[in-house]
Amino acid sequence: MITVLFPPGCYGTFLSNCIYKFSELNEDLSRSLAFDEQGSSHSFRYDRYAKTKISTHHIDTHQPGGDTFVILPKLEHALDYFNNQFAKQELGNLVDYICNHFSIEEIKFKLSSNWNYHSGLSVNTPAWILREWCSLWLNDCLTESYGQEKYAIQSACAIIDTDDLFDSFVPTIHNILTSLSLSCQVTDATLEKTASDFKKVQLFHNSQMKCNKWITDVIDSKFDNNIDLNTIFDEAYIQQQLRFRGWEIKCDGLNMFPRSSLTMKQLLYRI
Repeated sequence: MITVLFPPGCYGTFLSNCIYKFSELNEDLSRSLAFDEQGSSHSFRYDRYAKTKISTHHIDTHQPGGDTFVILPKLEHALDYFNNQFAKQELGNLVDYICNHFSIEEIKFKLSSNWNYHSGLSVNTPAWILREWCSLWLNDCLTESYGQEKYAIQSACAIIDTDDLFDSFVPTIHNILTSLSLSCQVTDATLEKTASDFKKVQLFHNSQMKCNKWITDVIDSKFDNNIDLNTIFDEAYIQQQLRFRGWEIKCDGLNMFPRSSLTMKQLLYRI
């Protein structure tokens, strides 16, 4: 049994699908990969025959043994992975996603004690409260979830990081298959098309880098620059990073987060 070990949101199901579909493990000769509207390959999880050949695990469910392949995260993409997990696993259900990280009692206490909001977490919770609250714990969550150490120390026949899937997909797939004593059953042209299809549907790739650039624009630029934000966690990350740089947002009642850097600049004050 081959195990692909990876942190949440780090493309492990996609890579498992590639290993299976592009090697002799796949006996039905169907080589195409499907992506859903969130850019995930999670339908592969329901291939009953593939389950007998390859499995995917996060660190908390991993049992050492067999051929283990590890995908390492990069901290500069931690927000990307967090967004991936939010969209692909929880399908954008914010209440469920936050409840995966905190108990109901803790959520109620935080909202009531810090924002005098006593209705608990729901789709009706004001966006500005949710955003500010997320900005207070998001950095710790990203650092804890996407540090490399606990994955890097695992016994593995091969290790890559997520950048390899975007920057050098074809040689990466060949190297992975070789490390697993498998052979590639498709052409490099097929691999290149797979890489292209994969990149096109990764909506959250470079979310963190994009947010960081916009934060610099907000603080330093005299020109107006707009940003497309995909999730409330993008917004919370920006609020958190501005705070780290000594700026706070006048966010009370700010349910619509600014996309204009000059508009955001007007809402900042020094702390």
